[in-house]
Amino acid sequence: MSVKRLFALPLLALPLLSQEAAKSTNPFEFQATGIIANGDMNKMVRSGNLAGYALGFAARSELKPGLNTRLHGSFMSLRGANGTGMENPSRPHVNVGIDVIQDVGAKWGFFGGLTGTYWKQSLVTNTLPAFSGTNSVNGLKLGFRVGAEYAFSKEVRGQFAFNQAEFNKQLNPSWYSLGVVYRFQ
Repeated sequence: MSVKRLFALPLLALPLLSQEAAKSTNPFEFQATGIIANGDMNKMVRSGNLAGYALGFAARSELKPGLNTRLHGSFMSLRGANGTGMENPSRPHVNVGIDVIQDVGAKWGFFGGLTGTYWKQSLVTNTLPAFSGTNSVNGLKLGFRVGAEYAFSKEVRGQFAFNQAEFNKQLNPSWYSLGVVYRFQ
């Protein structure tokens, strides 16, 4: 699946998600997060501390007061470990998905949703067996994320999430993301 199609599908589905979208002045968000490796992700990156970052955009749509959906897409840059085929952090991985967000009071929001990750891997002769041959990455891999947001202001929110995704037959990486969301008003 090409990257163009990967981004086009969620954007085409946006008008179908809500008839109430016209009420929002501007439903778009910018997201910047740091990625902290967990589980199998520690086998894929050089450091389990700050393993990389993600930058992306999202579009929210209100289903009813206090309940929203969000289509999101981001580019993840990871510092891949030697032998994984992901050593080049300038080859970003594409992550897309849809969340359902429940607002709790004026400050908190909790979300969960499905994701798809298109891992970028460059197979070379020194790629480890756990990352090559039948264990190489091919196509879009499914996953999920759950998390919370805290509103510092009308535009700025802090976000924390747990993410889990498929990678290959041996690895199902998970990671924590901690960052900021800017809602355009």
